[in-house]
Amino acid sequence: MLKKTLILAGLSICIASCDSKIKKKDAWGIGLTPCAARPSYVANSPLNTPTAALSTSEKRIKGLVMVDIKTGKTWQHESWTRFGSMGPICTDKLGNTFVGPVPVINILENKPEKQNILYKVDGRTGVMKPFIELPYESLPGDENPYGILGLHYDCHANLVIVSSVLGSDRINERGTIFIVDPEKEVIIDQLDNYDAMGLSICGVNGEKRLYFGSSRTSDIYSIEVSKNHTFIGEPRIECSLDMLGPRGDDKARKIGFKQDGTMVVKGISFDYNLTAPTEKLETNFVFIYDRSIKKWVNQVIPIVFN
Repeated sequence: MLKKTLILAGLSICIASCDSKIKKKDAWGIGLTPCAARPSYVANSPLNTPTAALSTSEKRIKGLVMVDIKTGKTWQHESWTRFGSMGPICTDKLGNTFVGPVPVINILENKPEKQNILYKVDGRTGVMKPFIELPYESLPGDENPYGILGLHYDCHANLVIVSSVLGSDRINERGTIFIVDPEKEVIIDQLDNYDAMGLSICGVNGEKRLYFGSSRTSDIYSIEVSKNHTFIGEPRIECSLDMLGPRGDDKARKIGFKQDGTMVVKGISFDYNLTAPTEKLETNFVFIYDRSIKKWVNQVIPIVFN
């Protein structure tokens, strides 16, 4: 009787899991078409041009900045410099922008204990405000001044994916990946004990999966995401930047997918230490999903990451 009960329980779990999976026919195109909308406040700004874009990596300019890529002119809303230097950034289908703080060169303007605050720029007004403070178990130490390292907007489900390494050190990997509902301002699910940097949702293999680059190794992982916006199963290694490129030990800072399903990875050298932006050399890598062997294969193709 006990054995039969256990079998029935196992079947129930399997059925529940299968019901929560996104069907293959619905998964194929997920993540292949960008949906970020142009913020409406741009129309009233001095840079109301087709070539204007938001950036957090302009030299000698603190915080978020709008840059005209063609002319090089810049503009900032007065609220964009109040919270120190910024790093990862993503924009949703309504034009709202989410951005995470990042220390640059030193931690004078970006205190370690404030590195888990996600900020939001209202797409209508342009005003930046703290949006949500992500929970953490351990206070930051001397070995790691970073918190939020990765941001991605899930066009398919209108969710914000955030990764933080706050509290991790040389020995302990205490990072967390969060799935955040931007409308309800709540955390739906989280994956603990993974230090991640680049993040991207894609369904090119028939499953909706979150791809993320480890900030401790050159590996790129993925984990399935359910139709209820929760993680399914355990992460698995999809591919690696190990021994690729001029440095051979890059970490995936940014992951993106083209409309044909090609994965494009921006790799950098990263060791949890503060580095001036001018010293961050980047390399682009391209991977193609080979359905015959169900693996991502590196392609030596020169490409410019948009």
